[in-house]
Amino acid sequence: MRLIIDDETKELRRLFHYDRGTGIVTRKVSTASRSIAGDVVGCKKKAGYLHVGVLGKTRRLHRVVWKWVTGDWPSDMIDHKDGVRDNNVWSNLRDVTTQDNNRNAFRKSNNTSGVTGVHRCKARWRAQIRLNRKTVHLGYFDDKDEARAVRKAAEAKHGFHPNHGRGRDSV
Repeated sequence: MRLIIDDETKELRRLFHYDRGTGIVTRKVSTASRSIAGDVVGCKKKAGYLHVGVLGKTRRLHRVVWKWVTGDWPSDMIDHKDGVRDNNVWSNLRDVTTQDNNRNAFRKSNNTSGVTGVHRCKARWRAQIRLNRKTVHLGYFDDKDEARAVRKAAEAKHGFHPNHGRGRDSV
């Protein structure tokens, strides 16, 4: 546990209140005519993340929340475990590497099989997985469900998040 809280964290805690259970950030202090104490903070941008202007920069709100709670900026990326980019409930956030964040990704929009890492190859189903920037072949299968099961087993073995490969419509 940190004993010393830096000036940025003090300023964030002076300006905002964060509710860990709901993920909602509200202003404690009015800072401008359109930034009134009590207002909910965050403007959703095109990618689906909430942003806020603070400390002279526009920042993603989940990163500000991380700093507010821990006293440190995230070391790399903040992953929303459930894939909902504006859900900043504390239990939904985790500080991860880019590689770990990619292991909790949605299925790609150009996926035609409906299963991440499984595709049709001639008359069979091919299962594969990317590990350390290399594609690893898992096998050819006559049955798509068998290819899916092998892929899911490989994901579990290599530490992928259980949500990895879900469709965007499942959120």
